[in-house]
Amino acid sequence: MIDILFPVHNRVEFTKVSADALARHTNKSLVRVVYIYDDKSVDGAGKQAYRILRSTFKNIVIVSSFQGFGGPVEIMNDYIRQSTVEMFAKIDNDTVVCPQWLDICCQVME
Repeated sequence: MIDILFPVHNRVEFTKVSADALARHTNKSLVRVVYIYDDKSVDGAGKQAYRILRSTFKNIVIVSSFQGFGGPVEIMNDYIRQSTVEMFAKIDNDTVVCPQWLDICCQVME
């Protein structure tokens, strides 16, 4: 099982499209947890991501910081410090995934 890391910082319109594609094109049977890291969004992007993704994925964790994380690298570092999984996928909120993207990535990793 794979965790999905979904960093969000504003850009609500990108986030809506990206989260929708993630929900529609991801084999949810491969996903353990989706982590939405809201890096101090002020336009509701994190809330929109949660609203869209909760209809598809059973396990969603929203991670936020009062001071913000400081970008996608710091978000990934925070996740890695706390995680015990062997593999995860980081999909930024301006990335639109294609159908079967996770299945294909898992095949390549094997």
